[in-house]
Amino acid sequence: MLPYWADLPGVSMTDYTNSPLAQQLNSHQREAVFHDKGPLLVFAGAGSGKTRVLTYRIAHLIMERGVDPWRILAVTFTNKAAQEMRERVESLVGPEHLERGTIQMGTFHSIGARLLRRYGKAIGIRPDFTIYDTGDQRALIKRILKELNLDDKLLPVQLVASVLDRAKNGARDPASMVVGGSERSKPLRAVLETYAREMRRNNALDFGDLLAEMLHLLEQSEEVRNKLQGRFDYLLVDEAQDTNLVQYRLLRLLLGPGRNICLVGDDDQSIYRWRGARVENLTDFREDFPEAQVVVLGRNYRSTKTILDAAAAVIEGNPERQPKELFTENPMGEPIILFRGDDEYDEAHFLVEQIRDLLKEDFSAGDVAIFYRTNAQSRLIEEELVKRGISYVIVGGTRFYERKEIKDLLAYARLVVNPDDSVSLLRIINTPTRGIGAKALLALTDKARELEVSPYRALEQTAHDSAPRLKNAFIVFEKMVETWRQRDQGGESPSVILTDIVETSGYGSLLRRGDGPEFEARLENVAELIAAVREYENKNEQPTLLGFLENAALVSDPDTYEHSQQAISLMTLHCAKGLEFPAVMISGLEDGLLPHSRSLDDPDGDGEERRLFYVGITRAQRRLFLTWAGRRLGRMGYSQTRASRFLRDLPLNLVKNLGPPPLSVPLFDHGQTTQQRAREPFVQHESRIEFDHHPDYSAPQGHAPETTIQSAGSHELSPGQRIQHGVFGEGRVVEAEPYFDAQRVTVVFNSGERKVFLTRWAKLKTID
Repeated sequence: MLPYWADLPGVSMTDYTNSPLAQQLNSHQREAVFHDKGPLLVFAGAGSGKTRVLTYRIAHLIMERGVDPWRILAVTFTNKAAQEMRERVESLVGPEHLERGTIQMGTFHSIGARLLRRYGKAIGIRPDFTIYDTGDQRALIKRILKELNLDDKLLPVQLVASVLDRAKNGARDPASMVVGGSERSKPLRAVLETYAREMRRNNALDFGDLLAEMLHLLEQSEEVRNKLQGRFDYLLVDEAQDTNLVQYRLLRLLLGPGRNICLVGDDDQSIYRWRGARVENLTDFREDFPEAQVVVLGRNYRSTKTILDAAAAVIEGNPERQPKELFTENPMGEPIILFRGDDEYDEAHFLVEQIRDLLKEDFSAGDVAIFYRTNAQSRLIEEELVKRGISYVIVGGTRFYERKEIKDLLAYARLVVNPDDSVSLLRIINTPTRGIGAKALLALTDKARELEVSPYRALEQTAHDSAPRLKNAFIVFEKMVETWRQRDQGGESPSVILTDIVETSGYGSLLRRGDGPEFEARLENVAELIAAVREYENKNEQPTLLGFLENAALVSDPDTYEHSQQAISLMTLHCAKGLEFPAVMISGLEDGLLPHSRSLDDPDGDGEERRLFYVGITRAQRRLFLTWAGRRLGRMGYSQTRASRFLRDLPLNLVKNLGPPPLSVPLFDHGQTTQQRAREPFVQHESRIEFDHHPDYSAPQGHAPETTIQSAGSHELSPGQRIQHGVFGEGRVVEAEPYFDAQRVTVVFNSGERKVFLTRWAKLKTID
């Protein structure tokens, strides 16, 4: 089918400049949108219109190349992004083109779940499997540790979950990751092997399984692989820099003979390496597809020139990256505001005062966002906002589907569709109280283990062996669940079944008997859950309880974020990915927070943290504020901080300092290169902001500084030297550099803590 404009004068099959879609694209965007055949790699700089490229490319394929919508697979990283992309494509192509089928869009996990339900039987996966979230996974691990009589201090739940996650993201068997003969090795292997057996017995998959099992399916079943490769003519992947090894291998296996795959990403915005993301996938793609066309989108439509130039200067410090010339036609805009507070209280006060000033201008509360590296940093900012009567919302806090009453009711629903789900059964069999206590549950799980079935399948036999009162409780519970199961299998609507679960189970009565605002809020959450089910029903022609549960399980933090014009947004830098705000404030810019202390021993940790800072900067459209605290309270009292090393890359002509001079943050001339900055990081420079002097707040409070063995300007300490501190004990110097007439040294103590001291003030003694 030729495009309707193919016969117009001057238009050929290789000249798409007269396409109606082309009028709203710049030249580089057109290259990406109208690339018809073969692999395509698009490096999309921040704010360069990558979503427009993806949606217009899909619209072009459908409208002007005649590709059936159902033969296009588009993968995003959030359900919200998939929904927005779908709506934009539908508005471009019109209903007449969508009569030919539905575009396949979704996250890797949602597509994996969908395909496993349809084809998973080939590798022994039943279509009614339950999806376990992080909480469910940890509940199962905790139970396994208890059943194996293992101390959770020897094997913390988080450690086991981390091994599972790393293994599945890396396409490896978890038990094979355990090597060596340490005290933990043998019990850890036993836990991992038991976990795998329990997941199969529960007919459940965790998030990692949705991808790992899909990869297993495609590798093991030639029939399924051929069917899917023949199904999709075009693959498009958003945020490709965040794909892990399993996801990249999945794409290769889904790709048809035409090799029509398009990856859109930005190596400068790869910030999820800690959960398996491999920015190297972009490099591998160029090696695996040497014929691929590469397009670089460099024009930024979001930020002022000041903000964009600052971001470019920061990210230039990462040498291993695809070069991009970021530019904008937006105005220069306001300078970036820098501020160092005396402490974290002073920093929070400054942030809120700046918000008050912005609200007096043409900014609304919803135009402003505050970013931080760790969730714990929000507390003082929240307190200051409350004190000033400014509304705010925490992005990435407790998700709706993680609240107790919601998880309880979803556990009932999951048991209805999958009675083998032991995590759900054990969560709600005695909620509300039915007289089935811990001893009865132990008898139930023991009987299940004896019969080699799930606890639900062992209910009848356990009831037969129980005292009359307990027997009746088991029988009543089983009869209640079976009634809901029959109604579900009979096609009754999910909202009706869930409403009956609330009332028949006694859960609604339990909440209504409670007193106070907490129970009122929980009842409101239950009502919101029923509303969410009805919304799901309205959007789906054949709604099922299983379908709703899958949607709920795959909801991520960005999916639940609803922007409000009446509230300031508070979030971590990781949560900020994909968002934008007229005014952005990034707080806690200190070494140890950004870059985070955990990154210091990681070869690529500094690069990832720098990318995280870059992502934060590029969320800002018009105004940018950067703050840190001169000292911060920790477990051992106040410690002097060192401003983030990334701030030294900010060109001096782009910033305006409010408050005291920044501590140990040399800002450089606009013309200097990153290499020049690295060669002279602490040399006095007339165009650089001068340093301020501060004492070492790590010293015991209430004591005057004492003279140490190390004289003020001796510069005698060197990396590798062992020292003694009065509070932190013994440690080793890992960095030492001149600081006026003394030294600034970084010490890693035997406890693992990392501290920075000025030798003029610190009580450091050398150890022979």
